[in-house]
Amino acid sequence: MSEGARTASIGRASSGLLAFAARCGIWVVLAALLLTLPKIFTSSFTFTILSLMGISIIFALSYNMLLGQTGMLSFGHAVYYGLGGFLVVHAMNAVTKNSLPIPLPLMPLVGGFAGLFFGIVFGSVSTRRGGTAFAMISLGLGELVASSALILRSFFGGEEGITTNRTKLLRIFDLSFGPQTQVYYLIAIWCFICVLAMYALTRTPFGRMCNAVRDNFERAEFVGYNPQFVRFIAFCLAGFFAGTAGGLAAINFEIVSSGYVGAAQSGSVLLAAYIGGIGFFTGPIIGAILVTWLQIMLSDITEVWQLYFGLLFVGMVMFAPFGISGLLMMHAPLWHARVLWRVVPAYLLALAAGLVMLTGASLLIEMAYHLSSKASEGPMMSFPMELALCRGCLARRFDEGARARERRMSAIELCGVIKNFGRTEIIRGVDLSVRAGERHAMIGPNGAGKSTLFNLISGRLKPTAGAIRLKGEEITGLRPYEINRRGLSRSFQVTNIFPRLNVWENVRCAVLWSMGYKYSFWHNVDSLSDVRERTESILRQINLLERRHFPAGVLTYAEQRALEIGITVGGGAEIILLDEPTAGMSRMEAEHAVALIRKLSEGRTLLIIEHDMSVVFNLADRISVLVYGKVIASDEPAKIKSSRAVQEAYLGAA
Repeated sequence: MSEGARTASIGRASSGLLAFAARCGIWVVLAALLLTLPKIFTSSFTFTILSLMGISIIFALSYNMLLGQTGMLSFGHAVYYGLGGFLVVHAMNAVTKNSLPIPLPLMPLVGGFAGLFFGIVFGSVSTRRGGTAFAMISLGLGELVASSALILRSFFGGEEGITTNRTKLLRIFDLSFGPQTQVYYLIAIWCFICVLAMYALTRTPFGRMCNAVRDNFERAEFVGYNPQFVRFIAFCLAGFFAGTAGGLAAINFEIVSSGYVGAAQSGSVLLAAYIGGIGFFTGPIIGAILVTWLQIMLSDITEVWQLYFGLLFVGMVMFAPFGISGLLMMHAPLWHARVLWRVVPAYLLALAAGLVMLTGASLLIEMAYHLSSKASEGPMMSFPMELALCRGCLARRFDEGARARERRMSAIELCGVIKNFGRTEIIRGVDLSVRAGERHAMIGPNGAGKSTLFNLISGRLKPTAGAIRLKGEEITGLRPYEINRRGLSRSFQVTNIFPRLNVWENVRCAVLWSMGYKYSFWHNVDSLSDVRERTESILRQINLLERRHFPAGVLTYAEQRALEIGITVGGGAEIILLDEPTAGMSRMEAEHAVALIRKLSEGRTLLIIEHDMSVVFNLADRISVLVYGKVIASDEPAKIKSSRAVQEAYLGAA
């Protein structure tokens, strides 16, 4: 090894070690903070507030696994929190009754596994759908369990709930967990473990695919992942952590009632996560702390504290949709540039004006409430005093003999494929063969059925009749991710990327599956050197390496099209489908795109739809012409160009 290479290697190792130390330092500081808080705030009331905050942090982060990480809006997350709490209370009573040697610190695991069990049961149904349908299913399940709490009295205890006594369980280190200080430390330890576990999960390949499914579930499916499976696993894990939080709440209060599974509890965690900011891991932590503190403080000051919460939520949705953590992160560039102090005077002026406005609004609310509800008490009123985020490369490298054998067979073969939409026949008995290793173009007038044919090949649509084969294997009716895993990837006519993820993450999502990491929970995604090298190589080829940290949604149109091609080839597929990759580009941009496609398609089979004839004749080895759902010609470019039938049908006769 040369001296320069050795120095560079040492430099990379040193920087990696410093980064690791910085990451560990944050957790050491957090642990130290949790341990020292009781030394700073010594009142029992403070211990109670801190305990509630710890429980709320776990609950809010578990909800963020659904909404913030995976894009699933749930109105019934309290089901898993409450059921976890009920199971813990029953388990504690059973342990006490039978004098079992099980200590109290293990009881939150009972709640966690209860939440996991019900997450599996309910998630197997609800995660089959996304978006509004999932939200409505979660609402229905929440109401179902909440109503059952008043019917199944033997389990839920009716309106009185179920009580327990935490001091009667097996003692360890002579800890009875009677004093609130001991309960706080128990909750703090579990809070630290759960926060660390949930953060570590976001750094795994699975955690990144949750983000990809949140941003664009269809694109995720076309790089080999099953969005429903990703949603289901995330849902189950969220249920586990919610159940753990419910178990800690049961230990803290020593009673669990029907309110634990009610809509108010689900609304409270949604409020905390959204106010804090669902787009950042720290957001739900900030939201849980703030909402818990406001609930306790405001409820002692005013009887309409819930109205203030509603107004706060509406204000955040309207003016700060990324929450408090989003507002803080907006100032990160100013902080790094060391110019944050320049905006402080303006913020102080705005704060003063805002406080005056909030005080006036608070006075009006309290006055209206007093006049409408307490007029009989006379003019004396009190006002609130204050208002307040298989390892290893499976890149399909074949030896030259295997490649030669593969090129002798058809990569894609369509036999009598028909697709009807109602009574309208769009694809009318298409027979098509795309040879392995060739660049094959599909042309035809608008409405000829080209994109429909792509959708049939890639699994987005199912054919009405006929057969589709990929490398000799029939794939008719398979799901897109199943077809992708067999070696086919595609781009779309309308740009289809993960807009909220940065450029690097977009390509890495495709690379992770092809490198064998799939739904991995046990790898740190940032430490996978083979994935990093492959992702960097692709970004270099598509000329986006310098913009790797940019959100994909802010790229230019041509850059987004290049990025989508990078995602398409990132999965290591041997067969690539590109749907109008140069549409909407200038002549210079199109020329760059053609050069890029030619470079990236080397050693692969390419099927491309394109309207720009200069691109087609410059790029394709063979051309097929689709007119009104039928292939009227399939031959070499020169013969297609001179075909009278093709000229009359599409190119236009001279």
